[in-house]
Amino acid sequence: NHIGVSIQSSWSHGSNVARLENSIIAPTTDISGGACPLCFTFYKSQSCADRVPTIAVGVELSWFRSSTKTFQYPKPSKVPINKPKPKERVAFHGRLEVTGCTLAHFSAASACNPRAFATNGWIVDHIVPTFLSAMTVVNSDPNAMLFIHENDIKNRHLTCCGPLDCEALLGVWLRDTDGTTFGAIGDALSYKVGMAPGGGCSVNTAWNAYWCPAPMSHGMIYVKNLDDDAWERYVMPLRFWKLDGNGERLDPQYPMTVNNPPDAQHPTEWPTFMRQPFFWPIVETGAVYEMDFGDYAPRNTFFHLRH
Repeated sequence: NHIGVSIQSSWSHGSNVARLENSIIAPTTDISGGACPLCFTFYKSQSCADRVPTIAVGVELSWFRSSTKTFQYPKPSKVPINKPKPKERVAFHGRLEVTGCTLAHFSAASACNPRAFATNGWIVDHIVPTFLSAMTVVNSDPNAMLFIHENDIKNRHLTCCGPLDCEALLGVWLRDTDGTTFGAIGDALSYKVGMAPGGGCSVNTAWNAYWCPAPMSHGMIYVKNLDDDAWERYVMPLRFWKLDGNGERLDPQYPMTVNNPPDAQHPTEWPTFMRQPFFWPIVETGAVYEMDFGDYAPRNTFFHLRH
């Protein structure tokens, strides 16, 4: 198929660190001269043509579901007869580490449009952070190093995200720890309203991403509603405003909004679809933010920053 390597986190380990080490990654067509690989999708109703552009992927970014049991609804009632088993702590601490690998013959001009790293365009829950180090890049185009799929309306509808965005494709974060992959130390981030270019970040249209070179760095916050009614009362979205040195909002009209992940299978009609009571926003480390909730704030909230 069109994906060369796909390494997914394990449910059985709390750290959930997936590693790819000392490997050679290259598009098959540039080696064998054969046809482009066939495109693989999860469901028969999906089509690779729906996720434009169709690409050949060297390494698929690791993704994670945030719960292990789906809601079940006895017809015609929409009242769930069981609750999921949340795995958000396990998912939050998940990461993909790629080190000591060679990326060869990735060219954005190639007929199969190969990309060294790319998202799976249908993931809605969580794409774990990726950390790259000690890489060797051979005969490859910088524009072919990454592609992040757009979080479009088809994705939202088919996966029952309801009228609100699912966050997986809006929360992608890769860090080149030593500059051996992207040519400089820094972070590649998915597009997000409220995280506009500035302060050193720029848009890379070929990646469909922001590039934020060092000394700027980012981290992921785990925010969880701990109130007793957390599963029944929605407080989404979280809203973040970055503040200047005087405590004023830099962009008061456009906060960065973050929704919580959907819960596997659930009704699509608003407002009965289920959302889990936690969030995974990506923010700039060392910056000062103002944050509020979309509804009355929880009385008890848990925060954890990883960076």
